Amino acid sequence: MKLQGAGLGYRRNLAEDFLQLPSNNAIQFIEVAPENWSKWWNGTLSI
Repeated sequence: MKLQGAGLGYRRNLAEDFLQLPSNNAIQFIEVAPENWSKWWNGTLSI
């Protein structure tokens, strides 16, 4: 199995860094969930 990509906890303070990436190193996919949504699921799921 070949792993492609990585998980990253997206925070508002990272947004500026993403916008400054050179075009030859562009992000191909990003999934964003609001922090309050993540906190709600964390309290709901029993892992």
